[in-house]
Amino acid sequence: MTDDALAAIWDNPDSTPTLNGAKGRRCRRHEWDFDDFCRRCRKPKDFAVSRRSRNNGKRGRRAELTIAREIPGARKMGPLGLPWDVEVGEYARLQVKKLVSRPSANAIRKLIEAIPNTGDRLRGFVWVEAAGRGKRGRREVTFLGAEFVQWHGVKGGYAAPMPLLVTMPLDKWCAEFVTP
Repeated sequence: MTDDALAAIWDNPDSTPTLNGAKGRRCRRHEWDFDDFCRRCRKPKDFAVSRRSRNNGKRGRRAELTIAREIPGARKMGPLGLPWDVEVGEYARLQVKKLVSRPSANAIRKLIEAIPNTGDRLRGFVWVEAAGRGKRGRREVTFLGAEFVQWHGVKGGYAAPMPLLVTMPLDKWCAEFVTP
């Protein structure tokens, strides 16, 4: 089809659109106008959704900071856009999530494997339970079994076969394995 033929199709005001139920393309990131409509797709702004997303982000950043303060020698790395949120010296890199329920073992494994395996640090995942208003939820740290045994040997009475994931309370892990 030539450019002239395409121009004739698009410029023809008499041609009606095909009504097949397809929706227009959504914006990846809205740019809000002064009248609270997106500049690109003209979608009206939903203030309840905007507030909910902002609060969840604040809750996650607060959980990262809390975990970084609880672990001796840890630094919060979350705002840098890295796959890990907390770095424990030259020892470990941890992904932190504050969730109502514990993720599945497969989801935890994927989150841990998203952290690059450089061989010089242990990769892990910290789950912080979103317990409710004014209550402190559980905090559990999880590592891949093979990496944990490679770093620490067979501690805690793990028998062969080796577990896929090693999970323990955060305070127990800090007391046994993290040196200040």
